[in-house]
Amino acid sequence: MYFMNEQITYKEKYQIKSTEVNNKLELTISSLLKIIQDLSVNGASYINLGADKTTYKGMIWVYTNLEINIKRMPKYTEEVLLYTYPNNMIHYIYPRTFLITDLNGETLVEAKSLWCLLNYKTRKVLLSSDSGIVTPPSVKMERISSIETKETELKDSRIIKYTDLDLNNHLNNVKYLDFILDLNNSDFYKNKDITKINMVFKEEMKENEKLDIYASNDYTYFTFMKDDKKIFECNIEYKEKDL
Repeated sequence: MYFMNEQITYKEKYQIKSTEVNNKLELTISSLLKIIQDLSVNGASYINLGADKTTYKGMIWVYTNLEINIKRMPKYTEEVLLYTYPNNMIHYIYPRTFLITDLNGETLVEAKSLWCLLNYKTRKVLLSSDSGIVTPPSVKMERISSIETKETELKDSRIIKYTDLDLNNHLNNVKYLDFILDLNNSDFYKNKDITKINMVFKEEMKENEKLDIYASNDYTYFTFMKDDKKIFECNIEYKEKDL
């Protein structure tokens, strides 16, 4: 049973659009991440911690970890319910849970995330005592899975471009998964469903920086390197799709 304290849980009904689905008429991973990003903004505003308290005061929210468990991706035109709520703070870390259910209440997607606040100019982590941002009492989040490492090979290299950037002026979180998924073509995904994604963000990427993308041979473990320094890790789990 999920914690649904209405006083701190943001909820909305949402219909999946044509621009958000792939050639299987399922919500894309990119679109799912965009929905989660928008939910985080709406959820923060819902508890009176919106842009007027952060962005417009020189503070930015950034992920440190994101784990997504997918039972089923919503389909084109399907109406779903979106939920998000904060979990109990851990020092300067702000956990947040996301849920997507069908209209009958069946969970389709669950995501657990850890966030921190940075000073926009210095990019230094802010303690809650410095930022003044404290989330209301909630419940403790279950631990996010650890990354399972494997041997990797260099699969691709990219230069971060203007359209890769977000409002924080660094590589948009959505792009990380786009870069990973584009390592393979549609034949690779034809008989596969992604069931779990686990990401750890270690350092940001900025415009004109070179990114080297490494992957295991089975494409379940990925690392991004900048100047031989690991800045991002990811695990992806798949299941064979019933045809």
